[in-house]
Amino acid sequence: MIVESMPGHGWSADPNGKFIYVSPSTLKYLGQPAKTLDRIESTDEFGWRQVVHPDDYDGTVARWRHSLKTGEPYETEHRIRRFDGTYRWFRNAGMLSRDSSGRIIGWYGTTIDIDDQKTAEFALQENERRLQQLIDAVPALIWSTTCEGTPTYVNKRFTDVTGACPYRKPHPGWRERRDRLGLCVMMDFLKRFVHILVSPFKTQARLEAEIVILRHQLNVLRRRVPSKPKLSVADRLLFVWLHRLFPSVLNAVTIVQPETIIRWHRTGFRLYWRWKSRSRGGRPKVPMEIRRLIREMSLANRLWGAPRIHGELLKLGIEVAQSTVAKYMAKRGRGRSQTWKTFLHNHAAGIAAMDFLIVPTVGFKLLFVLVILRHQRRRLISLSVTANPTAEWIVRQITDAFPWNEAPDYLIRDRDASYGHAVTRRLAAMGIRDHPTAPRSPWQNGHAERLIGSIRRECLDHIVVFGEAHLRRILAAYVGYYNELRTHLSLDKDSPGHRPVQPYGFGGLHHEYCRM
Repeated sequence: MIVESMPGHGWSADPNGKFIYVSPSTLKYLGQPAKTLDRIESTDEFGWRQVVHPDDYDGTVARWRHSLKTGEPYETEHRIRRFDGTYRWFRNAGMLSRDSSGRIIGWYGTTIDIDDQKTAEFALQENERRLQQLIDAVPALIWSTTCEGTPTYVNKRFTDVTGACPYRKPHPGWRERRDRLGLCVMMDFLKRFVHILVSPFKTQARLEAEIVILRHQLNVLRRRVPSKPKLSVADRLLFVWLHRLFPSVLNAVTIVQPETIIRWHRTGFRLYWRWKSRSRGGRPKVPMEIRRLIREMSLANRLWGAPRIHGELLKLGIEVAQSTVAKYMAKRGRGRSQTWKTFLHNHAAGIAAMDFLIVPTVGFKLLFVLVILRHQRRRLISLSVTANPTAEWIVRQITDAFPWNEAPDYLIRDRDASYGHAVTRRLAAMGIRDHPTAPRSPWQNGHAERLIGSIRRECLDHIVVFGEAHLRRILAAYVGYYNELRTHLSLDKDSPGHRPVQPYGFGGLHHEYCRM
């Protein structure tokens, strides 16, 4: 049982390497019973040829033979065939066991699935190879050093230019070599520039002789350098500048094609005009307040489009284009339909809810409080107390709570047994649609449940109730506090009875708060 509960596949073999036990998880992975494995092992040396990947078979068997011969621990990684024909990577490890006399009595080991680890390693190696190819293809010198300045890496471009090999330790004088290379490039450019400045003062015969010598030297060098020479940016700028001053010099160019110089010139022309035509500003930006207002208007009015919102902004004195309004409107996912929040807010005036609150007294007697509230403004209508809640008593409380001209359209309640047929008949007679919640679903009457929680936390949890009359006085005081003074988050921190802010001095800049 210990072996079968281990992660991976357990196995054991005799001193000759023949398997005498494999775990049930191994048989399930291979999709073959133990008898079939015994038959395969009898025809094969170890019975591995049909389950181990052909590319890994020779190395795996050779390692197993070496461990059997020397007694060294056996450890290898190879692929094993699953019952559906796919191969997965496993790490196979085994140790020999000896008796008290030192004689080998068998081998014991485990085979652990490492296919996910191998897949991640192969993906990492492939990403490293692609990154190396990308770095080698960049036409720039890339290198890195330690904090002390010792080089640790250079790319292929660096090797081609400087001759430094990234696979051996750089020469101690590589900094001097780099400085000399940059100095040589700069000196060559200065020599050519000085030669151009001095050439008008030379005689025609001398110039022709120098041209012949230079062309001969160029032909000699072309036989020794590659067919495509590597030119720097300064070289290309010089060729383009000479072509712009003297277009006929294209006939004398030999190391590059004339079309190449013309292409360089056109590329520089495009880059110049792209820089000259760059954006230097544009239309003035729309202030953040106006953008936020456009978004809020589009979210609050789902049926409004850009023309309607644009018209409202013009009436507010905000001069923006209609296209700007369309740009900053909130993106709608599913058409121009009102949200559930808007729908419920529009119907909150016609919805009421009721539920029971149970209060224990000091003598362990249970009192029942019928809580009735209107969803609009969260106004608490009634808190009625009784020790025996009957259907007739509930009917009287509903009649007192809702006059005929103020009856709601819908009443939400739970499925308590106290609500009998008398309650449903009274609601139908008053024109109120009864909406009982699903069984054991208090969240469907969330407003009443939250109100009951507030009554407990803010009042009843801190008071010991002596009797029914005592509870009525407490709840009557709480109703006045709840409707007239207590602020609510859903009402923008206002009370259900519209508690006004009392101004005091300085034109309403400061306010006075009264204790009730």
